[in-house]
Amino acid sequence: MGASLFFIAALLALVMRLPAQLRVSGDMVIERTVKIGETLTIKYTLVNDGVEAAVASLSLSDYRQRGNTDYYLSAGSLPMSAALWCQLPASTVSVAGRSQAVLELIATVPVGTPAGTYNLMLFVTPVNIQAILSRKFTAGANLSVRYGLQVILTVGKPLGEAKVLKSTVVNNELQVEIENVGTGLSRWRLSSTELGSSEAGVYPGSSRFYTFDVKSLSDGMHKVRFILDDGADSVKVLWLEFRKGAEPAPPLSLSTIMNRQRPQTVQAHLNFLASYGNHNRQVNFNGSLNYKAFSLSAYSYMALYGNQLVSVYNVNSSVRLGTFQFGIGRAWYGLQTMTSASASFYRNRTSVNVQFLAEYGLATMSVAQTIGKNFQLVIYGNHNFHTSRNEYSAQVSVPIF
Repeated sequence: MGASLFFIAALLALVMRLPAQLRVSGDMVIERTVKIGETLTIKYTLVNDGVEAAVASLSLSDYRQRGNTDYYLSAGSLPMSAALWCQLPASTVSVAGRSQAVLELIATVPVGTPAGTYNLMLFVTPVNIQAILSRKFTAGANLSVRYGLQVILTVGKPLGEAKVLKSTVVNNELQVEIENVGTGLSRWRLSSTELGSSEAGVYPGSSRFYTFDVKSLSDGMHKVRFILDDGADSVKVLWLEFRKGAEPAPPLSLSTIMNRQRPQTVQAHLNFLASYGNHNRQVNFNGSLNYKAFSLSAYSYMALYGNQLVSVYNVNSSVRLGTFQFGIGRAWYGLQTMTSASASFYRNRTSVNVQFLAEYGLATMSVAQTIGKNFQLVIYGNHNFHTSRNEYSAQVSVPIF
């Protein structure tokens, strides 16, 4: 019995030491339809449940959503912001202990405002005065809650316009991100016969995820018919394509030698290349075998230098370190055999390769640009140190398999 009384007394002592704490009573979201030039007063009730006076700071902010993330930006930075229409009584508000106070937010719609849905956030942040005055945090429980109060003001009859940004599958959940590129708040319902429906409200300039369970679908590409309905007169049919499961590795080409995504399994490929340069015409077959950062490649081509037909063969081994790749190989030009050394640099869909054939005195530089998923355009430049002759050619890489 004595222990219980001691516990109750200790608990009462802790409660008495709790700092004054404000809370907001009422609606956290207020939505109104307003006219141009109209002045609107929005009232909030601030309640102080503590015995001491409480103070809170007041601030206005812009608000928008991207997918499942909320962003709070400086007031007036977004086109559909209502923050600059509003006036606050002060930057702080004080409420006596065990009392209530009314906070008024006054908004005036500017003349010439286009039809649209405008919004803002009013933040009420309680301040621990005792901690500030003593320059330190007091002992005991110091709890602070910031209240975000949203205000949505609609002028005229604006319309929302949907734009599908992407459709991706994450952990067996299809996420369809839809952006509202119109001027009005839209509460869309996205539905399909196969996957059911998902609903969300989207503010102008914001986007939201519409989610669907796709566990029942097989791995691979899918094309599904969706209906986008705003609950009024607007109904839109959408055909969305998405992939469930891992995406297959893209085909490789000799110009890049190694897959940009660094394959984790053994991969092989064969390309057919045809080129036309200022000194020669050539047909080229090449292929490579890749495992992780290592590559073994071989190619052969027949080139027509004027009236002379030359056969060329090359075997090259290389290793990739980050965005760089270094290789060494052996080449056969007609009856000549020589050692080759190469270095490559990769950046996104572009690669630069430099190769030097020691005995032949030939330096080659090429720039390859991947186009789409399967094709590459390669520009070559050669310099022969023995003959001081330069050669240039363009080449298109077409994977066979």
